[in-house]
Amino acid sequence: MAGTVRLLAAALNPMPVMAPVAARELQGHFTTALGALDELALTDAPRDLPFWRAHIVDLKANAQMLELGAPKAGS
Repeated sequence: MAGTVRLLAAALNPMPVMAPVAARELQGHFTTALGALDELALTDAPRDLPFWRAHIVDLKANAQMLELGAPKAGS
């Protein structure tokens, strides 16, 4: 999943700013990604920002369910 998060970040900005990654766990990466999206100015944000944010929220929820061993909704 960390690779997916990195691909999502690359899709938002093809030349991402190199910043140290403090998160050591997957949920931390999702929280950091959501925080970065929330800090984008409306003039700098891509038009599909709500999609990307919702996608990360969904990935975070799915990862949390997997970590807890809970069955996915609808199964």
